[in-house]
Amino acid sequence: MTGLIGQTLGGYRVVSQIGQGGMATVYKAYQPSLDRYVAIKVLPSYYAEQDDSFTKRFEREARSIAKLRHPNILMVHDYGEHEGINYIVMEYVDAGTFKDYLSTQPDFATAVKLIGQVASALDYAHEQGVIHRDIKPSNIMMPKADWVLLTDFGLATMVGGSMLTQSGMTVGTPAYMSPEQGRGEKVGQASDIYSLGVILYELVTGVVPFTAETPMAVVVKHIIEPLPLPSSKKADISEPVERIILKAMAKEPENRFQRAGEMALALNQYLLTAESSATQITPEVDANLNTLPPTSVASQTISEPIKPAGDQTIAEPAAPLGTQTQPMTTVQPQPAAAPQPAKKRRWPLIAGLGSLLVLVAVAVTLLLTGFFDGEVGPVGGEFKATRTSAQIRADADAAISSGHFETAIDEFEAALDADPFNRDLYLDLAKANIEFGDLAAAEGAIKSALEVSPQDAWLQEFIGQLYYDMGEYEKSIQYYELAIEMGGPPDPALRGIANAYQAMGEPDKAIEVLEGSLADTSTNNPMGYENLGRQFLDMGEFEKAEEAFRAGLELDPTYTSMWWSLADVYRWQSDFEGAIAVMQAGLEANPQAADLQDGLGWIYRDAGDYENAIIAFEKAIEMNPEHSMSYSGLAELYWEMGKPEDGITLLEDAIQKFPNDGFLQETLGRLYQNSGQDLESIPYFEKAVELDPFNTWAYINLSRAYHRTGQYDEVYDLLYEAADRSPQDPWMYESIGQVFVEMGDCESALEFFEQALEIDPNMDMAAQGIRNCGGN
Repeated sequence: MTGLIGQTLGGYRVVSQIGQGGMATVYKAYQPSLDRYVAIKVLPSYYAEQDDSFTKRFEREARSIAKLRHPNILMVHDYGEHEGINYIVMEYVDAGTFKDYLSTQPDFATAVKLIGQVASALDYAHEQGVIHRDIKPSNIMMPKADWVLLTDFGLATMVGGSMLTQSGMTVGTPAYMSPEQGRGEKVGQASDIYSLGVILYELVTGVVPFTAETPMAVVVKHIIEPLPLPSSKKADISEPVERIILKAMAKEPENRFQRAGEMALALNQYLLTAESSATQITPEVDANLNTLPPTSVASQTISEPIKPAGDQTIAEPAAPLGTQTQPMTTVQPQPAAAPQPAKKRRWPLIAGLGSLLVLVAVAVTLLLTGFFDGEVGPVGGEFKATRTSAQIRADADAAISSGHFETAIDEFEAALDADPFNRDLYLDLAKANIEFGDLAAAEGAIKSALEVSPQDAWLQEFIGQLYYDMGEYEKSIQYYELAIEMGGPPDPALRGIANAYQAMGEPDKAIEVLEGSLADTSTNNPMGYENLGRQFLDMGEFEKAEEAFRAGLELDPTYTSMWWSLADVYRWQSDFEGAIAVMQAGLEANPQAADLQDGLGWIYRDAGDYENAIIAFEKAIEMNPEHSMSYSGLAELYWEMGKPEDGITLLEDAIQKFPNDGFLQETLGRLYQNSGQDLESIPYFEKAVELDPFNTWAYINLSRAYHRTGQYDEVYDLLYEAADRSPQDPWMYESIGQVFVEMGDCESALEFFEQALEIDPNMDMAAQGIRNCGGN
């Protein structure tokens, strides 16, 4: 891809190629808007060409890894797409790798410090729900001799959906691949720990544990062959170190260390006890190893990456909001105190970070002397393990899923007691307060998030969406604009600004914003045209919407969602023939696009052409057997044709393959319910609610099934929970009203019909419901 040199991707001018691997090519680029160099990792276009789900997966993973903020993780600034090429923008660091470092036969004690930093990064990422999947020495950068940066988070997941790379191997690096990853199974944090164990094996022996003539043969050895003892490769390896490697590389995930930090702690305990022993691997132990390397206990207080001294990285721009943390050259941060958001309820009193670090040091000392296991929590005179920040956060998420927002708020506040500099926890707290209706407390939590991470463009964009959800449209616009100023991806923020203006009753300003984003004709911006077209479509300006969508497709005919949007121009006018022609044209340009094939099926169904609809849905399933919408469309089509048994059989077979797909469960429940089999529908609706607590239609259908089968106790709770989860959806309120009508409770029905009309005064069905219940 050397042809990219000199070109501009988004707002980045490509300067030179600095690396190339099996999955991507890395370039150095200049960002003039912030006067800095960045590194751009470019993924080949064939990934998107061969896998129609790649772009969505790429965007999901890129957004996820862009949230990671840790001193030992290379920061991701941005991501985008240019002429079918997807790219990720990262901080630029002029550094070697841990692979180079291993070739120097490093001092064991010093290397253990660096492995501890990798473990710290992994613990943090795992707590955020991010698995690396490709831990290896070349993915560990070394800006300084005593500091590492872990990179390439998410890359294996982005590419892995296609299952095969050009070499035909499962995505990952065979020499460092866990047995479960080699088998193609779903992997968790234990897989990353196994890979880190391979690096430790290589560190102490000088070789990787398994080699073979082909990559696949290496993978098979990881799966079935016993691990060659490190001491068989190098006789002077001590038994404690060998045990650590054997535990990290156990074949079964449950037999390994359950946290990377546990592995780092075991290594440090060995070093401390081996200082005076003649059996230690390295005669001289670094005195700095008297403290534990940063693991998740310490790193939970770090929210911004710490830059190395010198000119190896380009400084971030000054923050327009919040308190600016001074750059430092040490791993531990030194802010004065944790942020204190405004609230109506209790808030943890947090001491200065200096005291916090003293407590952490004491905790580390106790850990190293074996005084207690887990976090400090005195109970009955003994130290017992307590919940970690991640566990508290999981409990809070569970409370939200069950609709207990006040409990979730308590949990998030408890998590912040343990982790007072965690930006994402403040955002979770803000969202929970919005759901609970305490907008003042939500705003306080938002301000605290800004104090923790004032230079984060993604955070500004996210806060813009939060304020939009709160109905604070002017503030929403302010933060979206800041996101753009700080170098965030402009199109999502511009769409947010346009939505805010639309909600304020100023559609002309929305159009002005979106058209302004297209003023620079030197940039390739199909997303900008899609945003503009959707705005025109929402306003009923069909000709202008079509013009915008077609302009975007001229720039990028592989942009499948644009074909959907163009088809909507015709569908919304009941011109099914025109919509079909659009989808067929899209499939000519993208013959393997399962989502377009599925869309064609839905349009044929709307047009009443069942024969062609069946053909289209079956082709979509053949292209992508995991596409829930295609199964649903085909099954409902069978029901409309008077063949409900065929639809039920189809969905039962699909659920056998994909038992955790809540949409399939809910669709099968509806087919049973529509066929008069309410009792049979209940298990599927219950499973749909369990799998997706925010599928409010499943709540409504389940409540209807309960009522019809005489199970009245939970009906009211289900209906009010559905309303709480969709407070701005008039169709939801109208549907809840209809269920109350079925129950003979017109008083409750009137309440929901009236709320539906408050949101959308043009809802004729809600107005008719009021009349049927004797209202005005």
